[in-house]
Amino acid sequence: MAIRRASGFYIEDNTITSEKIANNSITTSELLGVYLNPPTVSNVSYNDNDLAASNTAGQVAFILGSGFKSGLTIYIGNTLVSSYTLISSSNIRITTPELAPGSYNVHVVNSDGGYAIKPNGYTSSVFPVWISNSSLGSIARQAVANITLSATQNANYTLSTGSSLPSNLYLNSNGRITGTVLTTLANTTYTFTAVATDAENQDTPKTFSLLVL
Repeated sequence: MAIRRASGFYIEDNTITSEKIANNSITTSELLGVYLNPPTVSNVSYNDNDLAASNTAGQVAFILGSGFKSGLTIYIGNTLVSSYTLISSSNIRITTPELAPGSYNVHVVNSDGGYAIKPNGYTSSVFPVWISNSSLGSIARQAVANITLSATQNANYTLSTGSSLPSNLYLNSNGRITGTVLTTLANTTYTFTAVATDAENQDTPKTFSLLVL
């Protein structure tokens, strides 16, 4: 019998057998295999201050903690993280794997056997997907707007920085465009970019066009 792990300590497999324990013949060199300082995982930081990673692969995230060493192995749930960079002993940059939406345990295993787990430390979520078409049709001058933008994930809506609607039209957080068109320019197509943002701060922009008659 070999001792593999107990109370956070690590002993190399097949080093300390039950016979050696019974005979009190464990050597000092064998005890040097005991690992007393395992790594820790404090949290996961996602791209652009999001509160979750995309369920599709390829985003950047950072695993923060302590005691990380070269040659470590990372699992998100049961999925091996195949692409990562060890920035420091407290910071690992990973390329996120494809995972179904949900919460997952984060496992970090150093090459010397030191082990850390962060229960439900990683969240995978679907980004908002736009339902509205890019062309919003037309609206007459002096008309009251009755336009609603729509995306999935119960999103909130804002205009992208530097983007604007025709004069006196406003985009509300529920996606409704309200107001009365005051522009004097007829037969003019306006373009603007709206952003749909979900509860995890994940956002998806889309550019729209609106013809003022």
